[in-house]
Amino acid sequence: MRQAAGRSPEPLAAFHHAAAVLAAPDRLQLVKSICAPTLVLHGSTDRCLPLDHGEYLARAIPGATLRVLAMGHMVFSDSAVRVADEVASFLAEST
Repeated sequence: MRQAAGRSPEPLAAFHHAAAVLAAPDRLQLVKSICAPTLVLHGSTDRCLPLDHGEYLARAIPGATLRVLAMGHMVFSDSAVRVADEVASFLAEST
């Protein structure tokens, strides 16, 4: 966590991101219109957005595939290979 925090010189960056998300318009109708093969990856221990959010998103996108990984909200080096493998597998299945 410290390593991730050290990547930004702005200590309030996470709060700015959260404020932007809260101020953004609802995009659910746009999400429901996605017609491309879609992979939703979600961390099982995500403390920013609980798993319910990933499940909801996957249900909202027609035909989406949800894969839950043993990780949190961010992709760190210890989970990067697993994430890449999931994406590569999904792309191989989708072509």
